[in-house]
Amino acid sequence: MYGPARAVLLLLVVTAVANPTFVLPQQTGAINLHFLAGDAFGVQRRAVDTALCPALYPQPGSIRFFQYPSSLFVTGAASISSSALSTGTSNPPTASTSSTSSASTTTSTTVAVSCLPNSQSCEETGCQGSFTNNAATCKSTTMQGCSCRPSINTPGFLCSSIQNCDTNNCAGSFDVNGRATCKTYGAGCQCQATANTCGAAQSCDSNNCAGTFDMSTGRATCKNFFAGCQCQATSNTCGSPQSCDNNNCGGSFDLSTGRATCKNFFAGCQCQATANTCGSPQSCDGNNCGGSFDMSTGKATCKNFFAGCECQATSNTCGSPQSCDNNGCAGTYDANSNTARCRNNFAGCQCQPTANTCGARQSCDNGGCAGTFDFASNTARCRNNYANCPCRPTINTCGSLGSCEGGGCAGTINDAQTLAASCKGSYIGCPCRATSGVTQLQCGSLARCDFAGCNGAIVTPGNFLGLCRGGPHAGCGCTPVAGTPNVVPEPTAPEYRTCFVSCQSGNPCLCVCDDGTFVVSNGGSFVC
Repeated sequence: MYGPARAVLLLLVVTAVANPTFVLPQQTGAINLHFLAGDAFGVQRRAVDTALCPALYPQPGSIRFFQYPSSLFVTGAASISSSALSTGTSNPPTASTSSTSSASTTTSTTVAVSCLPNSQSCEETGCQGSFTNNAATCKSTTMQGCSCRPSINTPGFLCSSIQNCDTNNCAGSFDVNGRATCKTYGAGCQCQATANTCGAAQSCDSNNCAGTFDMSTGRATCKNFFAGCQCQATSNTCGSPQSCDNNNCGGSFDLSTGRATCKNFFAGCQCQATANTCGSPQSCDGNNCGGSFDMSTGKATCKNFFAGCECQATSNTCGSPQSCDNNGCAGTYDANSNTARCRNNFAGCQCQPTANTCGARQSCDNGGCAGTFDFASNTARCRNNYANCPCRPTINTCGSLGSCEGGGCAGTINDAQTLAASCKGSYIGCPCRATSGVTQLQCGSLARCDFAGCNGAIVTPGNFLGLCRGGPHAGCGCTPVAGTPNVVPEPTAPEYRTCFVSCQSGNPCLCVCDDGTFVVSNGGSFVC
């Protein structure tokens, strides 16, 4: 209150009475009224006079100048010299005491006052401010020309386009209607909320926020109360989960919850995990995955944490092995293994092999098959890897040489010269040991008597087939050709013998002669 003073007019009214009384209004400036110092003029507080409102007199007695109230009565001498006023006047006041008639003299002076160091509101009592020429100033007599802070109610002041609540001494904050307005300069004018104005983000569903996402930024902001303030997205704000890869979502899993949420646009919203979100499949039993197979796809995916991500099936996920042919399993053996697994649906799960699982027959010696024949069977199967799959037998599959007549071998001699024989029944193809006079020669289809060293000849009278006398098919029949020798011996005269047969009466008897002929008689002796 002690800054540069402005001049005001102090009216000192002196009434020519026996005890003149001065009425002084309260001033805010540094007014030099040293003539009122001390008790020389008998400055006294009086009782409250309602006519001089708002005079207040808390206690009687002398007062110091800078403590005087709004108004006071001054009892002084009949006349006061103008030299008592530090500011000076051209016509000092006079008073007459020789006459009962009243005489008065009025003097005026200019008094310096101070404006407040900080601008007050233009609406405060005593200012009566208005806005002209881009400046807000007080128009009252006591504060003429002092600057003031305009508001929406200040005459001549118009709110500019919505400004930042933090700039230009706006000091904006939210009103109960959810709108942000300036509280200092331009009080009542709407302003754009900032992080300072908004404070910590609250739920987009609360307090009439009506939050939605801004598609250009991917942030959720209030659209009703607290407009422009960022808010915490809810399921209502997010809507149905979309792909974690779309619309700048930048989704990833939250390890504490196992849920995939957007980390860029639409932050906090749950999203649908993709291969990018999931990464390499992990065990269906680990990290609260809770994996199981989806029957519609045959794939194992997490059902708890990391929901929707493909996982590596375990024995818990797979359950008991089923046929490798069922439910789209398409099982095959692991390489050089005795384990068959599904390769399509339920991938990785062990399955029970079938003929389809085994595929085309391979050598019983390959891939750790270690194949042998089933007992008394013509089928060789793997006994180690690819267990029970039929395989193509080798000499190793046959084992030690057995009899051509044992175990259903049904062996025959393949080469009459070497007597090499092989099984033609069980253990087919396996070498067997021929038994002299028992194991038959395996002749195969008839060939010409001059084929492959057959050296065939006709050896049976009346027979149109020859017999190989050499080569690997010696003893086998052959088809005679021109030049095939006929080595049938010339017939000799028959030797007739009497055939004595004892027959029962009335019954015919058969008598066979030496040359193979026979006669039938009812008994007696016969001549062949």
